[in-house]
Amino acid sequence: MTAEEHVFNLAVSLAEKYAIPRWEIFMTHLEFLFVDSELSPSEIEGRIKHSNMLEALSTQPEDLLRRGAEHIYPLLSGTDHDRLTVFYSLFERYSGDNLLGVNSAIYIKVLRTLKQAVPGLDFKRFVEGTDVEKACRNAINKTNVDQLAKMAPKIPLLKGKGVVVSSSTIYRIYLVRCWEADESETSQPDWLKKFDAYQDTVKKLEPDDAVTFAKDILCSEMAEKKMTPQIKLEVLKRMQKVVRQVAGKVNLTEERLVQLWEEAQKKLQAIQSHLQRMSSAVLQDMLTSTDPLLRDVGRQLDRSASQVDQVREGLCQLVLVGKAPELVESVTKVMEFPGNARKIYIVTLTELLEQLRSATDSGSVHLPRFKNMVGAIAAHLAAGGSLVKQEDILPLVRKFTADDVVSLQLRLDVLHQVEQSFQLTTDDIVLLLAHRTQVVIKSQWPNETEIKIEDIDADAKRQTMFEKYLTVAHRAEEILTLKKLLACWPPLESQQKHFDEPEKHPWCQILARLVQAGHPVDDLFGEACAKQLLSLASCRCLFRLLRDSHRPLETLKVALLAPFDELREEALRSSLVTDMDSSQQAALFDFVIDRRLVPKLVSSALFTPLTEHLIEHHDGDSVCQVASELRDATYPVQAGDLLMRARRTHLGFRTLSAAITAIKAWMPNEDDDQ
Repeated sequence: MTAEEHVFNLAVSLAEKYAIPRWEIFMTHLEFLFVDSELSPSEIEGRIKHSNMLEALSTQPEDLLRRGAEHIYPLLSGTDHDRLTVFYSLFERYSGDNLLGVNSAIYIKVLRTLKQAVPGLDFKRFVEGTDVEKACRNAINKTNVDQLAKMAPKIPLLKGKGVVVSSSTIYRIYLVRCWEADESETSQPDWLKKFDAYQDTVKKLEPDDAVTFAKDILCSEMAEKKMTPQIKLEVLKRMQKVVRQVAGKVNLTEERLVQLWEEAQKKLQAIQSHLQRMSSAVLQDMLTSTDPLLRDVGRQLDRSASQVDQVREGLCQLVLVGKAPELVESVTKVMEFPGNARKIYIVTLTELLEQLRSATDSGSVHLPRFKNMVGAIAAHLAAGGSLVKQEDILPLVRKFTADDVVSLQLRLDVLHQVEQSFQLTTDDIVLLLAHRTQVVIKSQWPNETEIKIEDIDADAKRQTMFEKYLTVAHRAEEILTLKKLLACWPPLESQQKHFDEPEKHPWCQILARLVQAGHPVDDLFGEACAKQLLSLASCRCLFRLLRDSHRPLETLKVALLAPFDELREEALRSSLVTDMDSSQQAALFDFVIDRRLVPKLVSSALFTPLTEHLIEHHDGDSVCQVASELRDATYPVQAGDLLMRARRTHLGFRTLSAAITAIKAWMPNEDDDQ
């Protein structure tokens, strides 16, 4: 749209030509004038009258009101009283009480008065009742506070937005603004003088506003930064004195008002108790702590005015950030909270687990808090504490981890954290085992049924499950999943029972299936040998399977990794060495060097070409490393010879004594230094 009249007239003509409703054109233009045109309110009003658009718009009054309420009003500034006046004036003739649920004529009158008296007031925010303080604070001052206080009760709020704003509320907002007007004041007597200066206005407050005012000036960020605990109490005493004076003048026949002032005095007494609590060493230490987490909770407690829900929230926050139960207990006592550290931990954990249960992500926000909590309890118990025990929280954790609605990984993460922090019971260990088994199985067989505790709570049941999946595992990924299954379980009895029976030994069965699937086995075989899981019979079985599969490189790797000399010697005597091409031989040499297996080949025909490969294709650090391995394996001559060749020593000097001298010079034995 445009503010240029001739362009708008052209748009209307084109709309008529192409059968676009004139009403829609005029309504869109009206929205543009109010929201985007940057015309002044008087120019908008003149344009509306000059264009005769109201004649067209009035044919659909209900649509006009709806579009005005939905498309124009939300985008108007609450402090632009002139534009709001034009808006309400335009719709007055059609709306009655239908526009935004109020009589437009009343708002027009109010806006015209506010424009002169309180020009900065956010009228929209005021009548919407969402935040009257923000609506008034920047506009209210000494010259207009009385007039606004007089007007406020007569300004109806938008339909369904609550009760009208009282004069007392206006005075309270004004007093708070005056109190905070000069934050540079730091000398304590000034605060008392400031309060005395506004006593007459304080006396105009109603009971609830008197209490709120006390909270606003004494339990606030500015009060925490600028006022000492002692001066806060002095200001409160003066406030209590004023309230007693006002309450004393109330007609005793006005029972409800008498009751309200009595309640106000009790609430002020409660604030006094709160301020006294906040002056305690525990809470002052929190407020001045170098730990930002402690400071934040201290401030939260300071602002709470000792209201139970807010104190409870602060205590829960201490738990979530991992503070010690001793501190939580101390704060509960100082704040006179109806509960102890144990209760706070239980409540906090209950809420935290509920948040984890409904988390849309992986619990990335809540899991660290859970870790903080259980870590603090574990440290407390390790130090001999008894304020909170693992028996207090484990039942809640068990209930959570048994809930199938919660993602399996999340339950597993929670249990894993508990496992790291506490000594689990047998039932907890079995539950953790079931969850871990579920994760492993589902990674390759996602359609399998849920794993129950009774499926894996005995060795025989785990053996049966292993055999079941061994039968259906054909791809390498599926076979390797069985290795993960064995890794997360206690050792199967069959591992020991059938240690020398390869066809029945679980690890040998997995390795054999990998060989049949054509998958490399040296990494898994090396891991099994390092853990002493395989017997000579099992190693020989795998050796022959690989040999018969015509995979000489892998066969030699297995023979060299096996902790059995006879198997290595058998491999080196066989035709496997000659069956390899040059690339396979280079790969074998790199493998031997990387796995630090060179000393095992000293007496074989492969040693010389191996060292040549080392010198030619590896750096000096690798050469020194291999020489060190040879020396440690009681092969000093070979070590020295390797170093001399690497340093390109002339062949004529490569004698036995020269080699020994070289190994001593370049890699002195620690024993020689003693």
